Amino acid sequence: MPRRLFLYALTFSLLFLAAAGSSAPSKKKHAPKPSASVDWADEITFDFQEMPLREALALFAQTEGFALFLDRRVDTELPVTLSAGSTPLLNGMTELARSAGLDAVRIEPSILYVGPAGSAGELLLLAAKHRGELSVLETRFSPPKSEGVVYPTDLLKESADQVGGTWTGLDRMPFDCWRADSLAPVSYRVFFSLVLIGYGVDYKVEGTKESPVFKPIKIDRTAQITRQWPAIDVRGIDFDAYDAPDDLAVTPVRDEVRVTGAFKTMANLEYVVAQNRQNREIEANRAARAEVQRSDRPGVQRIISGDVKQVTLQTLSDRLSEELGVELRLDPSLDGAGITMRTRVTCSFRAADARRAVKVIADELGVGFELSGNVAVLRKE
Repeated sequence: MPRRLFLYALTFSLLFLAAAGSSAPSKKKHAPKPSASVDWADEITFDFQEMPLREALALFAQTEGFALFLDRRVDTELPVTLSAGSTPLLNGMTELARSAGLDAVRIEPSILYVGPAGSAGELLLLAAKHRGELSVLETRFSPPKSEGVVYPTDLLKESADQVGGTWTGLDRMPFDCWRADSLAPVSYRVFFSLVLIGYGVDYKVEGTKESPVFKPIKIDRTAQITRQWPAIDVRGIDFDAYDAPDDLAVTPVRDEVRVTGAFKTMANLEYVVAQNRQNREIEANRAARAEVQRSDRPGVQRIISGDVKQVTLQTLSDRLSEELGVELRLDPSLDGAGITMRTRVTCSFRAADARRAVKVIADELGVGFELSGNVAVLRKE
């Protein structure tokens, strides 16, 4: 049957984009930043009301430059309603996913995976299980650019060919196609797990190091798994809280901790460990930023950075007042323009002082402004 007849599967298939265009309500389109510049500690503000999950996440993927990998089992049109004020990017994306009953986790420096509850831990665990299995899989796979659709089985075959290997058994996998504006570079090992997790599939390596053969296999959720994490990553984790206390074997090893347990328990722990690590990195970045931007230092200018998505002018005014000491007000000349403090805006700030921040807002609304002291008045041009 011609592949074009299967395009209806797009809504339910895997979405993997780094800088996808979106139907954002913003009047301007922001060019995506290189993925290397993703700052997961960047402060964001948003107020989404019944917005499709894909659109909400894609707004930030576009402006912040991260790759968004939506599991094929995710309903991308699921409406989300959630507000957040001045929260780190990674935390905000995690809360957005949780509001839809989903998991979200950062994979490598610039990829955000979103999948069904429990899937993020399984993905991390399976990818970690294959670490060191074949050295060539630690090199990076750069998928071809595509503006249309691509087929995961084709990508698996191409990636295996690049490392001198082949896949077998892919003909038994369900047919799917992806909407893929841009696929992010990632290690072959992680790429395989990212592709297969949505099918409930792992893989095994056969053949030789020079000519490996990869074969999809059903995830063995009855297996006992052993993982070894840096002690700092498991600090504060109560291992007894995960299933029965005798389910886990926990052994300190120098500055690391070795843990053995049932697959489901270890997947849950893998996710918690990842969250601990990410939160620690975020706090370190925020602390460093606060040290540089401390407003009470003589000669240091107060600035604001981050994105705001679909927030009211009142919410934005409160944030500017807190971070820059500036209050937003509306001039009577805007009475007939349909702009009130409940008007929603979407914009991005990059190390903006008070004047630059107000100008970004005014430009977004298509109005002028006047800044006097700690009051910024938006007015008709």
